[in-house]
Amino acid sequence: MLYTYVNLQKIIDTLPCYEKTRLETEGAANVQVCLEDIIELLAPYEKEEFLNKYNEQSADKISLDDFDDDEIVDYLQQRGYEITDW
Repeated sequence: MLYTYVNLQKIIDTLPCYEKTRLETEGAANVQVCLEDIIELLAPYEKEEFLNKYNEQSADKISLDDFDDDEIVDYLQQRGYEITDW
């Protein structure tokens, strides 16, 4: 689990105008926040630490079952392998 914190006001400041309006009129339940914007708000050290932790966790969870057969074949063919049967 990741425990990197970002000040809520900084997140609100990154919202586009229409999302800020939605926040004021409808409340927070329907407001969409861009994850990339939040990551960009982190201090350089925190950002690097967050991305390293995320990459470690993601790599542990990836398996070939997560990919479609055609995606795997395409990936291998792009790297020069000849796929004869699958």
